[in-house]
Parts: sequence; structure tokens; C-alpha cells
Amino acid sequence: MQREKRKNDHLRYAVELDSILDNGLKDINLIPDALPDLDLQEIEISTTLGDFELPFPLIINAITGGTNDAQKVNLSLARAAKYYNLPMAVGSQTAALNKEELKESFQIVRKINPNGLIFANLGAHVSLEQAQQAVEMLEANALQIHLNVPQELAMAEGDRDFRGYWQNISLIHQKINIPVIVKEVGFGLARETVKRIKEIGIRLIDIGGKGGTNFIAIEKARQKKSLQKETFLDWGLSTAVSTVEAVTELGSQGDIIASGGLTNGLELAKVIAMGAQAGAIAGPFLRTLVLNGEQALFKEIGEIENQLKMTMLMIGAKSIPLLQEKPLVISGKTAHWLTQRNIDITKYARR
Repeated sequence: MQREKRKNDHLRYAVELDSILDNGLKDINLIPDALPDLDLQEIEISTTLGDFELPFPLIINAITGGTNDAQKVNLSLARAAKYYNLPMAVGSQTAALNKEELKESFQIVRKINPNGLIFANLGAHVSLEQAQQAVEMLEANALQIHLNVPQELAMAEGDRDFRGYWQNISLIHQKINIPVIVKEVGFGLARETVKRIKEIGIRLIDIGGKGGTNFIAIEKARQKKSLQKETFLDWGLSTAVSTVEAVTELGSQGDIIASGGLTNGLELAKVIAMGAQAGAIAGPFLRTLVLNGEQALFKEIGEIENQLKMTMLMIGAKSIPLLQEKPLVISGKTAHWLTQRNIDITKYARR
């Protein structure tokens, strides 16, 4: 029961607490093309993510599951995913591994969207058997393994021992018969971490940068504590920084999913231009759905799709591969950080 209450608290505070941190994407400046010689109708936004074909480089990212309220949310999200043919990830399925009655809150996604791309989701501590059960529960196409050390430490009931996670992820990756996506939940991935993930053969990584849903803020809200004196509120790497760090390290050996505070098609275009293969959104979609309803969610996704195409036209990129070749300038704190990390940011401006 405690886990179910926590799930409902997460939903509540994810809606109530607006993003309070900067995702860094204001530091990413695309170069306008005043003579693009393109028609908006010919802009092609299909792409690939690993072996998956995506008509639109956007993922509805892991949000929820495990309660009655969560089931209603997942039902609407699945409808949107089916309509726009978007991949969708569910929230952590750990609770449903132990309680049969909670499975429906996750399985509703597959029932609504029987032919869609659906990602299962578990923490890095789970056993291979549990991972297999989570995948079977959804007939999932991929498995997200989420990393959330700061969140666990912020939770009064959270984990304190994180030994063996890397070995555990490696075992699941070796034994499970679908792609594994390693995903941060909102604190970003540094290139050193990406290197370790790459070394065990995983080729799909969601950087989950700082700037979107802040689980330290959510956990402190659950504990009725003020954020003004919270030491770790600003912990992590921004989405912009983490995207470049991850792309720099992974290179052509895999695909990066950029998430963490994305809210529109311009920001989606920016992360793809930086080298991500797709973007992912969770919190803003949840907030729209809860506050304004399912039709508003459909409208928002359609607007993001149109904004992406408009951005691509305005910089003269007819397709996603061409978008990834267009120059951009990195400025501000993001430029300072990346330069200090000995990452050559001039290559983006000069390509």
C-alpha cells in the first residue's frame, strides 16, 4: 500500500510542481536559412532508433503505473501513442511484479495499442527473472532500466546500497531477447557513465537530463519539506550538457534519446541537431492530460510535430539526417561546461 501511495504522490506532485531548473537548451542556437528552397509538406521527420522505425522522432516517456489513477493516465497516453504512432514507455513495473491486481494499470497500454512500440520499465536492482516478467507483462518491444540514485537517496524509504547495478544491467542485457535502454530519470548522464554502459554492449541510452521533472523536489514535497534550503535541488547535468557528453562518447556505436524538460518542437529539433536520434517527453504530457484532458494532449503532440517541421524548414533541413548535419552554436553555461570538459564544441558551428 505504501508503494501505491508513493505512486499517486509522484503523479500529484509531477503535475503540481512546474520544472524549476534550466534544461540548458536556450544555449543551443540553430542557424537560420533565409533561402531554404523547401516546401513544408516535403519535410520528412521519420528516423530510426536502433532497429526501430519511427515516423516521428518523439517518445512518450515513462510516467506511471501501479494505481487506479495511473491506469487512467496510461490509457489516455496509449491512445495518443497509437494515434501518432509514437513509442511509449510505462513507469516502473516493480509494484506489479508482486501484486497481480496492479498489472492491469500497465497492460492497458498494450490493450489500447496492440501493434505499437511499448517499452517496459524497471530499476537497475531487479533480477533477470523480474525483467523477463516485466517484458512479458506488456509484450514489450524494449526494456528501459532506469537509474535514479539521487531520487532514492531523497526518499525516506529509498535504497541506500547501489552495489552490483552495473553487473546486473549487463546480465539482463545479455540474457533478455529485446533491446535494453538505460535511462536516467532526470539528473543526466556524464560521458564516463555512458562509457561504462557502452562497454557492456548497450546501444540505446536515454540521458534524462536535469531541467524536467525533478524527483528530489517531488520527494521533498512528499515529506512536506521546504525546497529553499534543499542542498541537492540543482544536482545533475542539464539536458543540453548531457546530450553532448553522451553523443560524444557513444558516437556511431548506438543511439541517444534526449529527455529532460523538452516542451516543444524547437527543443526537439535542437537535441536532434546535437546528435540525439529522438527526444522524449513525460512530465509536460502528464500535466496537459491531467489539467486539460485527452484532446488537449492530442493537440499538443500535433503542435510539437508541426513545430519540428517548421524548425527544419527554417534551417533548410529536409530530413532528420540532414538536420543532424546542420550547424549550431553552443553558448552560455553549456559552452563553458563542455569546454572545461575538453569537448570540442566548434565542430558543431563549423559543420
